[in-house]
Amino acid sequence: MRLIVALGLVLAATGAVRAADPTFPSSAGNLVVHTVAQGLSHPWALAFLPDGRMLVTERPGRMRIVSRDGNLSRPLSGVPDVVARGQAGLLDVALDRDFATNRTIYFCFNFDSGGNAAVARAQLASDTALEDVKTFFRTYYAPNNATIAIVGDFQRDSVKRLVQLYFSGIPRGPAIPPRPQVTSQPVPKDTFLVLEDKVQLPRLYYAWRAVKAFHEDDAPLDVAAYVIAGDKNSRLYKRLVYDMQVAQDVSAFNNSQRLDGGFQIVVTPKPGHTPTEMAKLVNEELRKLTTDGITDRELARAQNSTRAQFLDRLASDLGKADQLNFYNYFSGTPDYARQDAARYDKVTVDDVKRVVVSYLGKPRVTLTVVPEGKHDLMVTGVVQ
Repeated sequence: MRLIVALGLVLAATGAVRAADPTFPSSAGNLVVHTVAQGLSHPWALAFLPDGRMLVTERPGRMRIVSRDGNLSRPLSGVPDVVARGQAGLLDVALDRDFATNRTIYFCFNFDSGGNAAVARAQLASDTALEDVKTFFRTYYAPNNATIAIVGDFQRDSVKRLVQLYFSGIPRGPAIPPRPQVTSQPVPKDTFLVLEDKVQLPRLYYAWRAVKAFHEDDAPLDVAAYVIAGDKNSRLYKRLVYDMQVAQDVSAFNNSQRLDGGFQIVVTPKPGHTPTEMAKLVNEELRKLTTDGITDRELARAQNSTRAQFLDRLASDLGKADQLNFYNYFSGTPDYARQDAARYDKVTVDDVKRVVVSYLGKPRVTLTVVPEGKHDLMVTGVVQ
């Protein structure tokens, strides 16, 4: 008998740190930010907060809130830096608000050089903070806040006995506090940020506010991302990487989550080229999309790619289990695959043009990551 059991929880963590100066608004939702230690690739991350602000990691364990007017807060305290030993240094930082106590809790983990989870370095401000963490785990890491998806060739009754054997000893937790209703706040004006880091090449980020998962505009935005930079024949990838050979790589993605979403375009220029050059070229392609839309051929290619990805995800037992849990958490219906796939079949070229105008035509956040001492490479305005 071959079984795949997938256990779904809201978050996973092994240690915790409480920030001394929590600055999240009461409407903040859940965020997961991944970064890595200095000297490794991509030592920073960017994420939206539901109130229109953003969270930027300057370096491992050091973060700033970016307000709507583009101003940076002072570094958030209470989040430790990575103590790298040898090749060790991967750090995941997961942030989640404890809505019951209205406090912000930080979870930090270290991983060893082999990628295995090491003992988390937890620095707690006080015994009260430790009790906050214990309460959080008792509340959210409990059977009444988890789902189990079982996939494979099995007998229903025998599986129930196995579930009873392995999971019945875990006590039920307290009632889960109701989650707040989050209202998406637009970015009021074009905002320009720069982040100096230990990198060799600069990188340009465009970020817009978008929609949550399964919103009516979610699928058209996915198609738009594919057409812009979803494969090697996409508009930006073909033009910047192949034809002009001015970029190392380019990507675009629609990141829709349970509470909200964002749309990003990311370009890394080749040596000898600048983020400002990339911004000009990206803006040209966005204007073409806004004016002319996409072609029927581009739509068909995006739909075919999406269909192939669906089949790939469902090809294995583990993939099926993961999708069942995903659909259960996001839509409340575990068997939602057909409805999910149907969303993309219904997308039209007019839908894609509409969402490009509606979302990518609005003010955005432009973040330029530059090598240390290269502040002059920052994109400082909308490049025509």
